[in-house]
Amino acid sequence: MIFKIDYHFHPSLPLNKEEALEKCKRWWVEYAKYGINVLIVTEHIYENPKFSYEMMRLTRPKNCFVFPGVEYLTKEGIDIIIFSKKPDFYGLRELLPYKMTYKSTLEFVYKNKLEACVTHPYTLGNTSIIHILGYKIFHKSVDKLGVVEITNTSFLNLRNAIREYHLQRLLKKEMIGINRTMHLPHKDYPKKIKFLAAGSDAHYFSEVGTYVRLNCDPKDLFFRLTHDKNPQVIRKRSIRADYLLLLEESLNSFKEYMLKIKQKC
Repeated sequence: MIFKIDYHFHPSLPLNKEEALEKCKRWWVEYAKYGINVLIVTEHIYENPKFSYEMMRLTRPKNCFVFPGVEYLTKEGIDIIIFSKKPDFYGLRELLPYKMTYKSTLEFVYKNKLEACVTHPYTLGNTSIIHILGYKIFHKSVDKLGVVEITNTSFLNLRNAIREYHLQRLLKKEMIGINRTMHLPHKDYPKKIKFLAAGSDAHYFSEVGTYVRLNCDPKDLFFRLTHDKNPQVIRKRSIRADYLLLLEESLNSFKEYMLKIKQKC
């Protein structure tokens, strides 16, 4: 069976259950346009990831699969994806924003036999492991886990806007970060690969479209997606910038920034 997997996805659900279920149904409709049938729900730790997973699971269509995850925020303020085959880990007391350091987060993953992925290491903003802990610690983490996110298309729309206004030279540093987030350099891959992840990092329906293609028996799906050393990555493509989406993305980034401040206080 052909599986198309998005390893990084934020449902961004309303608190009302009925409204949340309706939005989840819409997410599945959008994913179906690309034939994507496997989602790892990696909602931010400060935005009720368990609820997001449960709602996506309740609405999943036939022959679609959903796995529980979270985008955890370490004590240093770094994002890292943690996920599993079963949702039991959501109740673990350590899994609170800013509670664990990056190092202790990795120990937490090993102790509880979870999966984890070094996430968008070159991302813009203030959640990048490279920006906060440096390149040396980044590589140690990647080599320890054997896992890194090699494609994340969250900045595709911003890149298109920068190109349309010919701002590449002015925003050279930002463009380097965007391009390396979308296409991680091979020198940053683990020395010994366990698996390589790729995802849309979608918060909005129109951001859907990046996935990994995998052919396997359904009963082997979770094992295979956590042991895919040479993934077939299909990246979302768009040429023109969507400026309404760009405004929404900017407002969402500000909202997340304020939520992080609130959690830290």
